[in-house]
Amino acid sequence: MHIQVMTRFIFSSTPLVYWYAAREIHKCIDIDAYTDFRSLFSSIARLIKGYPSRRGVTSSTLGSRCILVYFLAYTLAGIVLFPNFLPWT
Repeated sequence: MHIQVMTRFIFSSTPLVYWYAAREIHKCIDIDAYTDFRSLFSSIARLIKGYPSRRGVTSSTLGSRCILVYFLAYTLAGIVLFPNFLPWT
C-alpha cells in the first residue's frame, strides 16, 4: 500500500491519535493562562527545548515534546513541499 494512502487511512479512520496527542500536550500547557498567541508560542518553543516556562507550562515529558516536534516538522515540510508540487500527505 502506498504511504500516502496508508497515512490517510490511519489518521482519518479514528480520532484516537489526535485525542492522545491533545491529552499529552494539554497535560503540559494550560491554554487558559494565555491571553495572546505570542506568549503561547514562546511557551511552546520553551517546552520543545525542555526549558521551564514562566507561566502556564508544567513539567514536560519526552512524549509531549516529541509530539510537538512531529506536528511542527510535518507542518514545515508541507509548507515547503506543497507549493513545489511534490507528493505530500
